[in-house]
Amino acid sequence: ANVQAQVEVTGLALAPLQPLLAKFAALDIRSGAVSASSGLRYQGGAPAVLQAQGRVGIANLLVNEAGSDQRFLSWKQLDAESVAFDLASRRFTVQEVTVNAPGAKIEIAKDRSVNLAKVFRRDPPARPQSGPADVQPKAAANPPWDLRVERVRLQGGEVDYADLSLVLPFSTTVKALDGTVIGISNDKSRRADIQASGTIEPYGSASVNGSITPFAPAQFTDLHVLFNNVLVPPLSPYTATFAGRKVESGKLWLDLQYKVAGGELQGENSIRLADFTLGERVNAPSAISVPLDLAVALLTDAKGEIRLSVPVRGNLDNPSFNVGSAVRQALGNVLQRLVTAPFRALGRLFGGNAESLEAIDFTPGSAALRPEQREKLDALTRALQERPRLQLVVSAPYDPQTDALALQREQATRELAKTLGRKLEANQDPGPIAYDDPATRRVLEQMFGAQTGADAVRQLDSDFSGANDASRKRYEAMFEKITATRALDESATQRLAAQRAQTIADYLVQQGITRERVQTGRITAVQDGSAGDVSAKLLIAAAGATG
Repeated sequence: ANVQAQVEVTGLALAPLQPLLAKFAALDIRSGAVSASSGLRYQGGAPAVLQAQGRVGIANLLVNEAGSDQRFLSWKQLDAESVAFDLASRRFTVQEVTVNAPGAKIEIAKDRSVNLAKVFRRDPPARPQSGPADVQPKAAANPPWDLRVERVRLQGGEVDYADLSLVLPFSTTVKALDGTVIGISNDKSRRADIQASGTIEPYGSASVNGSITPFAPAQFTDLHVLFNNVLVPPLSPYTATFAGRKVESGKLWLDLQYKVAGGELQGENSIRLADFTLGERVNAPSAISVPLDLAVALLTDAKGEIRLSVPVRGNLDNPSFNVGSAVRQALGNVLQRLVTAPFRALGRLFGGNAESLEAIDFTPGSAALRPEQREKLDALTRALQERPRLQLVVSAPYDPQTDALALQREQATRELAKTLGRKLEANQDPGPIAYDDPATRRVLEQMFGAQTGADAVRQLDSDFSGANDASRKRYEAMFEKITATRALDESATQRLAAQRAQTIADYLVQQGITRERVQTGRITAVQDGSAGDVSAKLLIAAAGATG
C-alpha cells in the first residue's frame, strides 16, 4: 500500500503521554501542547518506506520532577523547522530549533548525585533464560540512526542551579540566557559549536564558547567559559566547604579553558578577585588545612586584586578521576605551597633570592645594616608595597658568645684609643689597632699589667720567650687577653638584639612601609649564624589576622 498525506495538528495536549514518559523518566508533564504540520509518505514492502517532513511546535511546556512542584524543564515556545524523518535510511534531522524562554533546573543532592541522572531511569538488566536453549545465529545488527540538529537557538532562558552537598547549601539562577548550538550529531566525527551567554544577579554575567563532540565529550572538547563581575559572598558555601571560611565581600572573574582529546584533559583556571575579604569560620570536616588569611594576603596586590592560575590535568577514562576534585586539589596545592614558603613566592614576584629574604645578617657586636643587607630590605620593601595586606615580624637575635666577645673587643679598643688620646664619637668605629706603633705597645703593656695581674704577665712572657719579645703576635695575644677580662653588662647583648630589630623596622619605615605593618619580635638567643654572622629572622604574616 502507498500512502501520502498532509498531517496538521494544533494544540494537542501532551499530558496523555505521561504514562509513556513515566516508563523512562521520573518526570510529570504538567502542561504543554504540540502543533505540527507535516507531509507523510508510506510505502509497504520490504523494507517499508516511512518518511515525514515538516515543522513541529510545542507551547507552554512544564515538566516537573515526579511527585513534586520542582521544575525540571520548561519553555514558552519551541519551534522546530524542517524536521525530516526517514525510516529506511534511519535518519532524523532538524534544520533549526528555536526555544523561547526555556527554563531548567540542575541540582546536586547531599549525596552528590545530580537530578539529571536521577530522573532518567535505566532499563533493568535482561533476565537470563532458564533451561537450555538452542543457540540461534544473530541477525545482522541494524545500522545506527543518523541524528542531526543543525542549529538550536535559545532565547531568554533561565537555569536554576543548586548544590545541597556543601556545608552551606548554595543556589543561584542564570537569567537572560541566549545562545546558539550548531551541528548537533551522534556522529562522533562531527563537532558541535556552542555560543551562549547569560546574567547572574545582580551585575554578573556568564558565557561559554567552543566546540564539543556531543555524544562523546571525552573524545573532543574545547570550551572557553567566562564568569564576569560575580559577587563572591553568595559563593560562601563553596569557600566554607573548601577552606572552612565564609566570604564577607568581593567580586569574581573566572576564565576557564578546558580541552579534552582522546580522554586527556588539559584545563586552565584563571581566577581574578577584587576587594576579596574573608568572613567567619565554618566547621567543615573536609576543609583544607591552610592559613587562608596568609594566603589571601600573599595574593592580594596593591590594587586589591588577586590573580591566580590553577592548571588541571587528568584522564577522563580513569574511573577515579573527577574534574571537580582535581580542581579542588590543584587549588589546595597552590595555596599550600604559597603559605609554606611565602618568601619564595615574594622572591618570584619581585626579585631577590627567596632564601636570602628570610633573614637579615649582622656582623657580631653590631646593629648596623651592611649594604648587601639593605639591598635585601629594598627588595622586601617592594614586595610589601605590592602586597599591602602583609605585615612583617622581625626577630631580635643575639649570639651569647660571638656578640659578647665582639662587644668586649669594642670596649677594649675604645679604651685603648682613649688612652692614646684619640677622640671618638659615641658610635664612631675606633678602627684597627696599630700593633707596630711604639705608643700603642706601651699602652697595651700598661693595660695588660693593670687588668690581668702579675701571673698573667709571667705566663705571657713565658709564651713569647721573655719580656723583650717584640713580635707583633705578642701584642695581639696581649690584646685578646685584655678583651677576655672585660666586664660586660649582662643586658648588653640583649640591648644589641633589640637595636637590630629596631634598625630593620626603622629602615623599612623610612622606605615607606607603615609602622603598623612592621612588628618587632621577642629578644632571642641564637647560635646558628652563617659565616660568623648573626641572623635576624623575618616572618611574614597577614595584617590583622585573627589566627
